[in-house]
This record gives sequence, C-alpha cells and structure tokens, in this order.
Amino acid sequence: FLPRHPRVGSSAGDAAIVRRWHVWTLTVVLALGALLALSAPGGAAPQPQSATQLDRYGVWITASDPALGPQETARRVLEQLGLRWFATFDADPDQVPPGANKVLSVSTRQLLGEDALRSAAQKRPGSYWLIGREPNVPGNDPQAAAQYAEALRYYHRVIKEADPTAKLVGPNTLNWSETCRACPGFDQGRAWADAFRAAYQRLTGEEPPLDVWGIQVADLNWEQLPMVNWGRLADQL
Repeated sequence: FLPRHPRVGSSAGDAAIVRRWHVWTLTVVLALGALLALSAPGGAAPQPQSATQLDRYGVWITASDPALGPQETARRVLEQLGLRWFATFDADPDQVPPGANKVLSVSTRQLLGEDALRSAAQKRPGSYWLIGREPNVPGNDPQAAAQYAEALRYYHRVIKEADPTAKLVGPNTLNWSETCRACPGFDQGRAWADAFRAAYQRLTGEEPPLDVWGIQVADLNWEQLPMVNWGRLADQL
C-alpha cells in the first residue's frame, strides 16, 4: 500500500495520524534489478539469497517496540510481510535480523561523523546507502541543492574509502513531476534534481557519483481522499 505522506497534510490532525504509523512501504526506487543480484563478502554483510519477486520490495520501519527492540521489531515486521529488505532512518549496521538486508540511511542536513560512517560501511560491505531523503521538502530553499551537493561529496569520499563496493542512492526527491494539492507545497522533483546536478558539477567538475538514482513517490492530493491514486505514482516512475 502507499501511505499518506507524513509531512504534508491539510491539518495538524492529519499529520499526527500519519506520524503514528509505525510501518509504511518503502517507495524509494532502489535499482530493483540490482537488488536481486546483490552479494558482498564479509561476516555481517548482506548474504546472497535466491531472488524472488518480493525482493523487488522493501519496507520502512519508522519506530520499534520498546519491549522488543529494533532488531526483533524488524524481524517480526519482515516475517509478517514476507520481505527481506527494510530501511530505517539511520545507518546502524548492527540491528539487522539474520537473513535480512538493511538499506542504510544518512541525513544531508546533519552529517554523520566519519568514524561512524567508516564503521558502518566496514561492518556491512556492499550495502545500499540512502543519501538524504526528500531534499526538495520544504520548497523555496535556494541553498538546498548546493547543500546536498556538498553532503554527497562528503559521503562519497568517506563511505567509498571504507567500502568501495557500497552503493550510493540519491537524490531521493519527493515525487518527480507532481507536487501536491491543497498543501503548502514543495519544489518539483525534476527541477530540483536539475539544480542539484548543476551544483555538483560546479563544485567538482563532474556528474554526481550516484550508483542508483532514487525517488520517493506519494499521492498528495488533499482534495481527493483517500490518496490512493497509484496511476500518478506509476507515471512518475
């Protein structure tokens, strides 16, 4: 299923309801074909497994049961859904159930320190890393693209030095051609990505060193509820 987006709502009540959801589907495009072929050496690295259609999907786990802890919460969620891929809003390499694959996530607004990055990359070589999430939200920030470019240069240097097999996923904009209706709005994903590419080229003279181009899609029409228009999402992908 595709959830309502947790940041954009017609009222504070709507946003609060969405924030209480503990699990919602991962909608970032993670080079689906590449996920099926993922393999990496090392003790705690993602283990090669026979591919199934469900390996084309993953789930965001946005909170854990305090009585269970993050690893057991993730294990139960994955077991219930029959999935093996998941992501949380962190780059913790340790809280991963056996046989599962975690997509590590870092912020481009508050950079994770070099020591923590190197440790995570070395513990889980070959992992996918989400570099930021929805950098085009909120909109109208003239420095957002340049800030993301600086963050990507930093993460690329540190992560790839520690693990040359790591896969960097970005820029993970919210939507591509669509924005939202009856809400404060945000920058169009395609226009923002163009600005980011230009900023990175000015910074380094090169194209962004992303292994996977990512996007998060959500139906954000608050004038037409429920927001389940999957056709708009498919069109953007």
